Amino acid sequence: SHIDSLSSIVTKRKKIKVKKNHAVLISSPRAAKIFSLSKNVSKKVPLLIIGKVSEGLLIRAKFQNIIKTFQDSTSLISHLKRNKKSIFGESLLTGIDHKTGTISNQSIQKKITALGIMFQKDEIYKTSFKKKLNDRTIKLLKSNSIKFAILYSQENARVLIELMNSAGIKQNSNKIHYVCLSKQIAKIMKSNGFTSCNPSKPSQSLLIKMVIRLLNNSLD
Repeated sequence: SHIDSLSSIVTKRKKIKVKKNHAVLISSPRAAKIFSLSKNVSKKVPLLIIGKVSEGLLIRAKFQNIIKTFQDSTSLISHLKRNKKSIFGESLLTGIDHKTGTISNQSIQKKITALGIMFQKDEIYKTSFKKKLNDRTIKLLKSNSIKFAILYSQENARVLIELMNSAGIKQNSNKIHYVCLSKQIAKIMKSNGFTSCNPSKPSQSLLIKMVIRLLNNSLD
């Protein structure tokens, strides 16, 4: 196996504050990890979570008030539409405090505010992306030694495509099968002419099973 991380994370601050009477929205494992390590946040803060990986991190950190965990942002928005009155209003929560990074899903904010729910975006970490692939990665790609590549985020997919194009290795990269954590990531790869697949739902365990199955099939 070969790892070439396309991005790096820097925590913007150690102390994280939660807006009063707001549910905290966690939409990535990175945000979940940083949020769970903040010692000044109450373990009883109400949480809306996207993704089982993020949920697992927060449960292990002893957070006790998970309103609901969602497969993706679409299911989150659908739930808020149906249950807005029972979650937000007089004597209830007044809004959503989204703990996220500098690169985030802008449509979440637009769709939630369109429902008439107060929304605050709080960037708790900064994401920096590589300007080029490392020499070993390029060498492996040119020799067609990489058969499968795993992608965990939409932004990493976009960055990878850009870096492969700038390195002049698109023909070689077209021979790779891209295994993506979600349908949205796979869609980005497919729309750019790459072969991609994704598990039935965004799950680390399902992703690993898919990779193992593809590896076994390639050996047959």
